Amino acid sequence: MNILIAVDESEYAQAIVEFAAKSHWTDSNIIVLSVVDPLKINSLMAVLPGPILDEMVEANLKRATTITASVANQIRSATKSCQVREEILEGKAAQVILEFAQEWKADLIVMGSHGKTGFSKLLLGSVSLAVTSHASCSVLIIRLKSDPG
Repeated sequence: MNILIAVDESEYAQAIVEFAAKSHWTDSNIIVLSVVDPLKINSLMAVLPGPILDEMVEANLKRATTITASVANQIRSATKSCQVREEILEGKAAQVILEFAQEWKADLIVMGSHGKTGFSKLLLGSVSLAVTSHASCSVLIIRLKSDPG
């Protein structure tokens, strides 16, 4: 089975690791994916000077690399018979996750949900909603126990 695990924040990443440890996945191929927003393209941040944007992108890339490596290492420890690798890509999260899952022929996408509702969901969009609505495979959303809903 090809399992794509999309991570973006450490609190959700830890919940995904805990779920993966309980799932007893065997002989699966797992990719832990983090998507970094380039900030420069079609973004309100594009008005900032180039060096500031470069620093912000570099910080986001470093954070994504750290989270992705941590999750991958923990999943390797919890799922001994699985092949686990890491991917860091740039772009809009939902689009990149959907395209990567399609190209890799993922059987399952696992990701967290921020639990946004109402106006904030309308304004900011929802990566998990977009992925669940458009994925060509099953999608498992991990919610934090403190999330509403």
